Amino acid sequence: ELYNPDYGMVTNILFREFFDYNECNEINECYGLNESDCEEIEGCEWEGSDNTPWSGACVEEDVTGCDGQMVTFTNESTGSISDFSWDFGINATPATADGPGPHIITYSGNGSSTVTLTITSPINGVTFEEKVDVIETSPTHEPTITRTYNGDGTYTLQASSGDSYQWLRNGETLAGETNQNLSVDLGDGGDFSVIVTKGSCMVEAESLIVNSVLEKNVDIYPNPTSNYLNIRSDIRLAGNYLIYDTSGRVIKSDDLNTDLSIIDLSSLDEGIYLMKLNVNKEVLTKQIIVRR
Repeated sequence: ELYNPDYGMVTNILFREFFDYNECNEINECYGLNESDCEEIEGCEWEGSDNTPWSGACVEEDVTGCDGQMVTFTNESTGSISDFSWDFGINATPATADGPGPHIITYSGNGSSTVTLTITSPINGVTFEEKVDVIETSPTHEPTITRTYNGDGTYTLQASSGDSYQWLRNGETLAGETNQNLSVDLGDGGDFSVIVTKGSCMVEAESLIVNSVLEKNVDIYPNPTSNYLNIRSDIRLAGNYLIYDTSGRVIKSDDLNTDLSIIDLSSLDEGIYLMKLNVNKEVLTKQIIVRR
């Protein structure tokens, strides 16, 4: 079996070498059959109780990953084998190994690696199986997300450059969201992240929380207001606030470092404004109405 690695995780490749010394139709159908069952399969020749599988190897899919990825190679050869010799290709540490394994190999740098397993049998002699470019390694990278307020009630989340993208919300894949940018409504709270692929290296960016649990812990009042706005929280706030007019221009901002802040809005005209709180690595947005 083989499963794709998540960056930094161990991947398993199982090589299977089978010795065919009974010429059993070059398929695995005859292995373990009794004489009568074997006779019913065309091309299957009964060789006593030691029918063996055909020669071959099985690797379901290639492995792709980042500089430093670890891959575990596990032999599943059958038959009488006296020697195992592995060559793990370029960028591999260690580059070679003896014995059936499992062998945990680290791949570094950039490029494709061909892996070869050579085994010696007293029956068949030396046999090898080669998997060309089965390991693909690319330099690691650190993707980031930047956030831009559009002034129309939405944010644009932009991932750093890569070859491909997959956005996630609250750890779940967002179907069809595979562009570099993601549009998010201010009221559509969640924990947003993106997987950025460069070459064969997939890395998930640090998540960005938009309108998360802050809404349950922060009270902004009175709203509508005539002059002053209070920001009270059940937790100590560390960050800042920004107030936007309807054109998206920041007209007021300041730091927040307490569980109660009083903001003077007496200089603002009557109208509708948008307040954004950036605190405790989270974002909360609220519509503010000034009325006199």
